[in-house]
Amino acid sequence: REQQVRGADRHHDDEHRGNAAAAAGEAAHQAGQAHDAADRAQAAATEAGHAADTAKVAADTAARTAELARAVDAEQLAARASQAVRDAQDALATDTAQTQSRVPAWRAGTHYRPDPDTQTLLDHARHTTTPADTALVEARTAALRLWRHAGPYTAHAAEQALTGDHTALTTFLTAGLDTALAQDDRLGVKILGGNADTAAALTAAQKALATGTPEQVEHFLHIGGDYDGRDDEDRIAVQRILNTGGPATKDAANAALDGSIDDVRDFLAVGRDIAAQDDDRIATQLVLNTGGPEVRAAANAALDGPWAGVRQFLRLGRYQAARRDAETAHHVAVVTGHVAAAAASAATARHHAALAAHTA
Repeated sequence: REQQVRGADRHHDDEHRGNAAAAAGEAAHQAGQAHDAADRAQAAATEAGHAADTAKVAADTAARTAELARAVDAEQLAARASQAVRDAQDALATDTAQTQSRVPAWRAGTHYRPDPDTQTLLDHARHTTTPADTALVEARTAALRLWRHAGPYTAHAAEQALTGDHTALTTFLTAGLDTALAQDDRLGVKILGGNADTAAALTAAQKALATGTPEQVEHFLHIGGDYDGRDDEDRIAVQRILNTGGPATKDAANAALDGSIDDVRDFLAVGRDIAAQDDDRIATQLVLNTGGPEVRAAANAALDGPWAGVRQFLRLGRYQAARRDAETAHHVAVVTGHVAAAAASAATARHHAALAAHTA
């Protein structure tokens, strides 16, 4: 019996050793699995790190590309602005030259006489010491200039002289021109009378036509009529311009109202236009001060050019430039948003890669 007991004990010991060996084998297997998993985790963490680095490089590249694109856009705008300024300066020079060389033309309701160059031709052609052939050439040249620039009666008389023979040209030179100029003066008075705003102005025009001498008609045209209440009408006209004008116009109008009646009429004839040009340039400068890059470039070019360019800028160019500024700002905002999103994605990827490395 004692042997049986010892045999049973040995059996149990063998069974325990077998179980322990099996458990050890399973533990070794699981340890191998854990090691493989750790290797895979480390590989995944390493891959995540590479991906994060790639994302960071892509985000940085996008940021540099956007910055370079903005720099290129700025350089192109500067080049366009520089060229626009040069074009405006050329236009101003051309406009100034044309103004200086422009022959004054007849305007309805104004007193017209030949410009100095034409008058010189006429005087020399009429002089008794001038050779006949030279006088005819000079008379023809003067008639051609008058045909282009004088009033309707004078232009018609000049045309008749140019298409006629030497006698017709001589008659125009000695008598026909003066008669035609006087007829144009009377036509101007008729036009002023027809456009009169008051009964007094109409009566004055009718009186000048009915009983006025050529000198009185000429005087009427110089001052636009001489009648009771005319001074008050002119001052009221200046006041109306003052009420709606810009700062330069208001200053010039106030100065005229503070001066003589001649100052008032000078303002109505010339000063109002000069002041209007100043006001347009002031308005352009104000737009420039608050505008974007495109607006500033267009405004600078306009200010360097003639008045027509300034008026075109205020009427249309400022809005076209503002639209370009808005389009550029929208594009920059969109690109900046994409760059920021790429940078955020890269940062998130690096964070996840760090967590994966820590867990591995």
